[in-house]
Order: sequence, then C-alpha cells, then structure tokens
Amino acid sequence: MNLHQVEQTGRRAVHSRRAGLLVCLLVCSLVCILLSACTLGAPAVGDPAPDFTLPILYKHSVSLSGYKGSPVVLFFFATWCSYCVQEIPGLLSMQARYQNQDLNTLAINMTCDDKMEAVEALVKNQKWFFYPFLDPDCSTAKKYRVSSIPVTFFIDREQIIRSIHRGYASPEEIEAGIKKIIPKITPAR
Repeated sequence: MNLHQVEQTGRRAVHSRRAGLLVCLLVCSLVCILLSACTLGAPAVGDPAPDFTLPILYKHSVSLSGYKGSPVVLFFFATWCSYCVQEIPGLLSMQARYQNQDLNTLAINMTCDDKMEAVEALVKNQKWFFYPFLDPDCSTAKKYRVSSIPVTFFIDREQIIRSIHRGYASPEEIEAGIKKIIPKITPAR
C-alpha cells in the first residue's frame, strides 16, 4: 500500500466515524423529542393533582379527592419494574416514619401492563401495610402522563403537586419530597 492509499483509507475512517456520530446524535435527538412529547401537558409542580377513582386491591374504589387535607405520596409502579420494586421498601419506611403527620402513600399499579397474581405476591412478600390501587386500563397513568416508571408525585394537603421524581428514588430523595408537602416535620421515632 502506498502513502496515497494510506491517506485515503484514513480519511474514509474519519468520515465513517463522523457519519456514525452524526447518526447517533440524530437518533438521540429524536428520542429526546419523542420523550418530551409524551410529557407534554403532563401535570407539573404547582399544578392541581388530577383526581381519579380506582379500586384498591381486595377493597372498594377510592378517589384521590378523598385524601384532601392529607399529604400524599403518589407512586406509579409495576411488578416487573426492578427499580419500582427497589423503591418500595423506602416508601414503606417513610410511610411508617411520617404516619404521625397524616401522610398517605398511594401506590398505583399499572395493572394494564401487569398481572394481578404478581401484584398480590409483591404485596405479600414485601409485607406492605397498605394496599395498592389498581389501574386496569392505565387511565390514571394517562392522566398523569406517565411515560416511564417508577415516577413519584408529592402532593400537599390542598392537592397541589409540590415535587415530582422520575426514576428510582432513594429513601433520602423520597424524604426530600415529603419535606416539600409537610411544612413542619416531626418524624415518628
């Protein structure tokens, strides 16, 4: 191979890498645009929390409006979502810790994408002390424009959204959200 052929091969490799990077950049941009479109019109911090009425596992139906006057942690999950399952112990811990502040944790299972047997097993295995809401047609998830899970909404006593956490929330992140909906916190010991 002569010097001219080596230079041409090198230039082709550089152009090929640039083209690959350009394609990657375009694909990533498209994904970002699509994801932002999914949350367009979604309830935001400072907005009233959309009301819903859903059945609770083994019980009757309940509405979010029935919790007016109490701070609410609203958690969307599915049993097949490993990050959701990892977040649940932190939610249970914070619910127990702040029960004297009238905190309510409402876990909404996206039953349209899940199996009832899996929900029952998760509740039993993790020893939940509250029952999850069931969203069989994902109508509530659609109201909240849930495009990925887990997602947690922190709703104050007037049912205004004060914080939203998308993705896995550590116990510290859950507690930071709770502090935004309970002004003067005195955790149970």
